[in-house]
This record gives sequence, structure tokens and C-alpha cells, in this order.
Amino acid sequence: MGMQRIIMMAFILGIGVAPSFCMADGNDLLRKCNAVILAADSGIKFSTDSYTDIGWCLGYVEGVRNTAHIYQAIFKDNKVYCIPQGVENGQIIRVILKYLNDHPNMLHEHESLLTMMAIREAFTCE
Repeated sequence: MGMQRIIMMAFILGIGVAPSFCMADGNDLLRKCNAVILAADSGIKFSTDSYTDIGWCLGYVEGVRNTAHIYQAIFKDNKVYCIPQGVENGQIIRVILKYLNDHPNMLHEHESLLTMMAIREAFTCE
């Protein structure tokens, strides 16, 4: 088995075996990333907890983007999604929030799965 497959299997298994008490789900993602849009759109002063959520969400989305670039560099013919040039993290956060709000029945799922599904639905490869 090649190193690429081992890395991919470790990633997939890592999500699947996380205990439920430490699994970040869509509810948590929705709460944290809503703070980003509220701050961007309103300019309201927030508590320290809100700033922590804002920083977490922005860093999370950037990490997802970077991981996708690495994955696509390794598995060139198997792209998960194709984010066009010029799309900023704020737009991706809005895409994720729309997906979460449109699929409340899935909020119990892992945040990574929901994020990938949201971005893939919005930015399919042609």
C-alpha cells in the first residue's frame, strides 16, 4: 500500500473513530462561524469568547483550504472541489453557513465532513 493511501486512510479513520464527547459537530461550527458574519456585517463590539470563535472559524476555513490544496497536489485526478481564484474565506464561511442552515438534520455530523460537503456543493469541478 502506497504512502498516499495510508495518509488518506489515517485521515478518514481519524474522523470516524473520534469519541462523541470530543467530536466537533455542525452545531459548534454554526455557532462559531455565525460570529464571523455577524462581526463582518454589523461592526458590533463582541465579548472575548466571540473573538475566540471568530479567530477559530477563520483559521479553520484557511486550514481546510490548505488541506484541499495538498490533497489535490497529491491526487491530481481526484479533486474534491474547485474553488475559483478570488474567492475569500468570508465567502467560503457564508457558503458553509448556508449549507448548515439548509441541512439542519445533519448538524450532528462532524464539522469536517459538513465543511467539505458545503464547499463541494458550491464549488464543483467541471
